[in-house]
Amino acid sequence: MAMRASERRARLGRGLRLTLVTVVAALVVGLTAGTSDAAKLFVTLDSGGGGGFRSFGPVLRYDISGPDSAPTLDAAIVHPSFDGPCCVAFDESGALFVSNTGNSLVPGAGSITRIFGAGDLAQIIGPFTSPQLNGPYQAAFKNGELFVAQGGASNVVRFRFDPNENPMFTGVITAGLCCHAPRGIAISPWGELFVSLCCGVNKILRFRFDASGQAVPNGEITDPELSDPNGMTFSPWGELFVANSTISPDAKDIYFITRYRFGAAARGHRLVARGTLTAPNLIAPSYLAFSPWDELFVGNGPEDAKVSRFTFDAAHNATFNGAFPMLNGVAGVAFAPSTAENHPPDCSHVFLDRPRPWPPDHRLVAVTATGASDPDPGDAATLAINAVTQDEPVEDQGDSTTPDAILTRPHTNHASIRVERSDFGDGRIYTLHYTATDTRGARCRGTATVSVPLEQGGPAAQPPYLSTAQP
Repeated sequence: MAMRASERRARLGRGLRLTLVTVVAALVVGLTAGTSDAAKLFVTLDSGGGGGFRSFGPVLRYDISGPDSAPTLDAAIVHPSFDGPCCVAFDESGALFVSNTGNSLVPGAGSITRIFGAGDLAQIIGPFTSPQLNGPYQAAFKNGELFVAQGGASNVVRFRFDPNENPMFTGVITAGLCCHAPRGIAISPWGELFVSLCCGVNKILRFRFDASGQAVPNGEITDPELSDPNGMTFSPWGELFVANSTISPDAKDIYFITRYRFGAAARGHRLVARGTLTAPNLIAPSYLAFSPWDELFVGNGPEDAKVSRFTFDAAHNATFNGAFPMLNGVAGVAFAPSTAENHPPDCSHVFLDRPRPWPPDHRLVAVTATGASDPDPGDAATLAINAVTQDEPVEDQGDSTTPDAILTRPHTNHASIRVERSDFGDGRIYTLHYTATDTRGARCRGTATVSVPLEQGGPAAQPPYLSTAQP
């Protein structure tokens, strides 16, 4: 018989033996003191009882310090905004986002709860709602923008946040998405968006981003081993891992994690099948996450409510590393970003691919900045050109073409520069101002120049003018 929601919550409270304490707007149940050097694992429990009842949390926080360490339940987060909490994701600053699926059959249902300072459970802000939210599941961040796979709306919705942390709807991705099936989402190390479609659709769609930041379909994965794919994540070495929530389609009666690696190709990346992971306690896996020490944690369904663990050798061969129990099936897992010292990116080797375009025929040409790096292991830097200035007026004698530069929206490492200069000067110098941001928000800034000489000699620097200006 299906357990009522109130009975499940009562059982959960008895099982954890919790004492309620109030932290800002949240109910946080303290269990242990926690260790400052331990990683923080966050686990969301699903309803587990069937019968159409939705879960209302909690989100559990564990301390764990390595592959030989057993997890210690540190705290449980309970909040009135939790309504079918599913997947958990962290932004670049370390804020935790919890997707509340709500009643995905109702347009506009669903919300997202934000927890700032999640490692210390400092403050809960939420939920935020939007007419575009409808059954949100897994979320991911790219350059500060939030992408959410939605089963209710059959799309991926996008948001940015203003300086006051207010969400701003920035668009929706619908190409190829259907059937209330979007469940998982992941951003590849090279910036491509992957979206899993479960529920009999059994495919993964790929999207690249053009110069204006719009998502463009870039193929799909239709591997016959995919069986209701849900959560996805990329490993620190660049492989895609996919949780399949139903048994193998070849009637082997087993559950598995599908993995793929990608080889470099002339355009984008090429898919290469890598195999699957199985284990005795891998049952109806839903979502998954890598730890700071590169161990894979997989949340399983209510049939055998556990979190499974896999370690990897130097060749990235997987070994099952046991499982630890949950009171209900798992709807989401995520590790908080490391609190280790984060060094800023290095901008000293940034260069432009077209530093001296020719001939000066007034056309706009694309210029790309590359070469930013980050000194922290596993970290990466993303470049963005955010301003262009020049040493000649934008509109002068014999020059009526404006603007002289165009930036992408949102800013990327591409800009368009007009190849022209005054016939009465010594050539034109464009100065491109850029910022490199690492995955934890640290930045470096710099400039690089593009020259349009009068003839073959180099132009002289003069007071700058804003190239993107228009009369």
